[in-house]
Amino acid sequence: MRADGQRQTVQLEEVELDIEVDGATVARAGADGSGGDDGAESGARRRGRGRALVAGGVAAAVILALVVGQGVLDRQERERRARVAETPGLLYPLGPELRELWRTEATEMLVGTGPIAGVAVSVQDDAFSVRSDDGPAVAVPELVGRDPGTGVVLWRQQLPGETEPGAQSWLGCADALDDRHVLCSRSHVHQDGDIWESVTDSTAVVDSRDGTVVRQLDGDTATSWTPAPGGLLRADEASDGTGPTVTLADLVTGATLWRRELPARSSGRDSDDSDYVTAFATGDSLLVGTPDELWVLDAAGTVTHHETFDDDGWAMPVGSGAILRMSSGDQPGPGALLLPGGATVETDSYPATIAFDDGSVPDVALLSAADGISGLEARDLRDGRVLWTGRSQNVPLVLDGTVIDASGTVTARDARTGDALWTVPDTSATSLATDGDQVLAISSEAVIALDLADGHELWRTALKDIDRPEGDVVQIGSYYGATSWGGRLVLGGPSGETVLVGSD
Repeated sequence: MRADGQRQTVQLEEVELDIEVDGATVARAGADGSGGDDGAESGARRRGRGRALVAGGVAAAVILALVVGQGVLDRQERERRARVAETPGLLYPLGPELRELWRTEATEMLVGTGPIAGVAVSVQDDAFSVRSDDGPAVAVPELVGRDPGTGVVLWRQQLPGETEPGAQSWLGCADALDDRHVLCSRSHVHQDGDIWESVTDSTAVVDSRDGTVVRQLDGDTATSWTPAPGGLLRADEASDGTGPTVTLADLVTGATLWRRELPARSSGRDSDDSDYVTAFATGDSLLVGTPDELWVLDAAGTVTHHETFDDDGWAMPVGSGAILRMSSGDQPGPGALLLPGGATVETDSYPATIAFDDGSVPDVALLSAADGISGLEARDLRDGRVLWTGRSQNVPLVLDGTVIDASGTVTARDARTGDALWTVPDTSATSLATDGDQVLAISSEAVIALDLADGHELWRTALKDIDRPEGDVVQIGSYYGATSWGGRLVLGGPSGETVLVGSD
């Protein structure tokens, strides 16, 4: 079978050979049977001819096996590349000739993992200032749309809503998962004596193409809004002994798709005024949590799992249907890892931030040790046992069943056993990225390309040698857990600029 899937035919041909038999050289018999002088010579010719055909058949079989084997390898590589290509955070191929493509303004951060509706959407924390009659000027954030290829500003938008005079505000935005919109909330910190609390001024759905606010959402600090596949999930805090109410609505029109009042608490624990509600979309499921309960819902809003706890805490999805619940409060109890099969195991770990994960080890969860020192902890999601621990202090990546981390030394480990596959010492690297074929180790001085198979250095480019029109380029550690955006390597400028780097 050829690599393209077509059947390959191997034809054996009779070839002319001079074969020595018992010291005599015998010519091959012709295709018509002529050329023989007597029976003895004819028998010798037949024996020599048979040996030649057998040897030719063996050679053809070897060739056929090589072709089939190469076809299998080619298919596996195509499947691998297709899997990796679909993973957020993958870089375009990079070479040593790096150049700055464009950079944002100071304190401006890009939204999502790449362009949304063909636009680079970003948030600038101090885009402009407003001054109250009797208070100081405060920075007001702004949403910015840029050309993803050049960085040219296409539009600017300030979210509706009033900010408390003298209060610092900020803007948080997320990809709305419909390839067109972003969901943004504008908030500020309110101080009442010694108590500080976050207050939401406004939440809106914004069209990424031109910055138009297409829908302003109601609700207050008791409401959580979460982009979800198929719509926008609203979760409202529990009250009067009931559980939270969750609603999935159309992102643009607000039409209700379904609404569920979740079961009331069954733990017997009194609720208090501090109860909050959080919501996450994870795959085809939705995770809703309060301080002492959590619910898992399917895409239709049906509760598939419900857990209660004796202490306060918060929960997050950690991949492959697993949920990590962490305790909080003055006397926190043990945390819990809820496995996809429904079992629960105790753990004091926290979610680990992963720069890139191609999904090649779906039955392993990477967590971060609670002490912040021990580094990574790998858990088997089938039974919850600890597979291995490592002392990584930074953001790792997962590729082809391998976990690669950098803490000055770059180390590649088997994701299930933790065995070191290769180590590159003294790189000073604190961040990692990949284009699928090489690992990019990034330090405050250079970008170093390492071979994925054995870690040997392929090339190295000093940050000072990156071709740029103006301004310095400095390494700023991880960019919200990643060093890539839209296929481009992300570095930083000295004043908080986001710098996009490529080889084209």
